[in-house]
Amino acid sequence: MTMNRTISIFFIALLSVSSISHSLVAESAVPEPGTIAEPFSANPPDYKPIDFAEMPGAFAIYHDTRSGGDSYVGLCFLGGNELAVRLFEVATGNELLFTLTWYEAAGIAEPGTISLVKGSFSSSVLAGRVISLVKGMAGVWLSSRERFDEEPDFTASDSSGMYDFRYWVPVFRVYSAPLERANPATGEGSITLATAGVAQSGNDPAFYAYRGFPKVKTGPVDTIKPGKELTASVDGYTVSLDSNWSEGTDGIWRISRAGAQDAAFLIETLNLADYGDRDVFDIIRLLVLESGWQLVPDELRIFVFNECPCVYYRVFDPETETITVQYKMFIAREDTRFSMVSLSIYEPLYEANREYFDSILF
Repeated sequence: MTMNRTISIFFIALLSVSSISHSLVAESAVPEPGTIAEPFSANPPDYKPIDFAEMPGAFAIYHDTRSGGDSYVGLCFLGGNELAVRLFEVATGNELLFTLTWYEAAGIAEPGTISLVKGSFSSSVLAGRVISLVKGMAGVWLSSRERFDEEPDFTASDSSGMYDFRYWVPVFRVYSAPLERANPATGEGSITLATAGVAQSGNDPAFYAYRGFPKVKTGPVDTIKPGKELTASVDGYTVSLDSNWSEGTDGIWRISRAGAQDAAFLIETLNLADYGDRDVFDIIRLLVLESGWQLVPDELRIFVFNECPCVYYRVFDPETETITVQYKMFIAREDTRFSMVSLSIYEPLYEANREYFDSILF
């Protein structure tokens, strides 16, 4: 198992996010030849454009089982008050892609200009209902978003049911809905976050070609026996490792069994002053969305250990079709500086040696 991307990729991504907004709109918002803007609604003078306060390209894709089958509904922030919406139905291969703007009047979210890019709103029952689905999310989010100032995660409701909100989810912050209508045994009848991230262009397949994750590949793994004690140290912070790990010239400690890098450990210095008014939990959100792989959102946990903010999440590598476990821990130093400790492990190896790896951090 080889993990080809470094676990500090988000520093590069932070510098590039602000430059992609124009290309996202240019490549995805223009209808294909022969299509026209759908005249569903206009922009009345008293309507106020909705401020999403979001990174250009940030997207959330939902697994929709309300019809009894599998479909995916994706929302991508293009900039301003405009979103791209994509529907893909697994059974038929039906695909719908359109852009729309959003306005607020008297606390109600309303779509403005709707431009069809691919497919047809009459191509299926779900295609005909997708705008209503998005409007429902927009309405509950708009009426409750001030709660994020005090609550990173909460539930809220409208006439369709309960919505589970989490601060790190892009666009409308919806993690799942409607909760009480889902079959607790199968999950059918619900909408749940399938993946999220930041599109790097107007044709990034992570959003514009998503069809669900393929079957994850696994392989035989070893039980790791503790070796001779070693110490990793960066900027005055040390962690005890052992002889199972080897330090590379890039400062990353690795375990190599089935591949060149089955586990990786790194300590980096992070100064929040370099990131404007973002706090540690804003950085965690960027890490989760800008991992360089595709987020697998179930089991994601943001927590505090010994007064240190931490995050645990899983990512899918489309090149190898494998999943990697990610831990990040932020240890406060002086002023606005932190030591960011990262532990990245091929998931089957982690599951077979959970106690060994957890003991490094906890």
